[in-house]
Amino acid sequence: MDFDTFKEELAKGVQERLEALDNRPGFDQNAIQDYSVMKTKLSMEVVSAERNAQLLETVPHKNMEDMAIVYRFVLDTVEAGRGSILVTNKMLDNYGITAEQLHNDAMEIAPEVRPAVIKGMSEVLADMMGAEQAQALGLGPVADEPIFVATVEDQAQGAGILAYQNFMDEAAEKLGGECLGLRWEDLDFENRTIDVNHNLVHRRVDEEGGTLHINTPKTKAGCRTVPMIQQVYDAFLEEYQLQQLTGFCTQEVEGYSGFVFASSNGTVTLPVEVNRAIHSLIDDYNEEEKANARKEGRNALILPRISAHHLRHTFCTRLCETETNVKVIQTIMGHKDIQTTLDIYADCTEEKKKEVIHNIEDKIFIL
Repeated sequence: MDFDTFKEELAKGVQERLEALDNRPGFDQNAIQDYSVMKTKLSMEVVSAERNAQLLETVPHKNMEDMAIVYRFVLDTVEAGRGSILVTNKMLDNYGITAEQLHNDAMEIAPEVRPAVIKGMSEVLADMMGAEQAQALGLGPVADEPIFVATVEDQAQGAGILAYQNFMDEAAEKLGGECLGLRWEDLDFENRTIDVNHNLVHRRVDEEGGTLHINTPKTKAGCRTVPMIQQVYDAFLEEYQLQQLTGFCTQEVEGYSGFVFASSNGTVTLPVEVNRAIHSLIDDYNEEEKANARKEGRNALILPRISAHHLRHTFCTRLCETETNVKVIQTIMGHKDIQTTLDIYADCTEEKKKEVIHNIEDKIFIL
């Protein structure tokens, strides 16, 4: 390389460094001392608890199964990258706040700072390839999407959304619901069985509305017949008798009609409406419980914020606790992979073992 070329390459490299510095995430250094400012920049990340054991000794965190939630302040995000600071125990001491307060603030603020993004795999691939190439390959959003990707807008440390309070609700809306898709013709009152053969999926367009689609199971495990327990039979029968008086669902979705769960105006009930009703009941109970606890001088028994998806998981847990035939559990739940069933079953039996040992610990004497 001759001297003139060397100078040109050197000048080019310096210029690129200067441009990178100009585009680096900016931040007011004095603001870092003020928690009231910093908490508006809170985000959460989920890391492996085992692999980060040494780190977790120095930072506030909250355990979540075999993972841990840690916290960061997102300083700024530009095209060149995202600047952030990991929150440490020393920083909490300087702010004069507890780890619990930090967590509560993060649960409220993080979904706004780094909102969850759930897209179909086809749409994600289209974004990665570019509009022209994606169009040539026929990629883009599809109604009957088999796989979804959950992350954040900049796709960096997207696993943090697992800690978001409403993430499961949003995911459930994307994946659709077998329950809300049930039609009266899927219920066999004589044999007391439910024929599960499709999902009702609500694709939200914006806060004002969305579109409804029908997904049919991709595997044999998805199509199944589930027996009704007495309480379920009674509830369906009561609902049918009620709708005979008030009117049945009149909405049709891609050739499917006669849906069991309908709004007062005759349209299909949406997942967000179910979760909103659950949240309203929980909020009302918690407010009343807090007031009663104050009057009685005791700690309030507060219900957690759950969604309809949690009810399915609870049912599976109770089923695992009472049924030893894992294949029966897999069939009822519609798990494609039996490992999913085995994992839940293993967790349940582990808890059951602890309960059994606890119950006999005062009844066994060694002489």
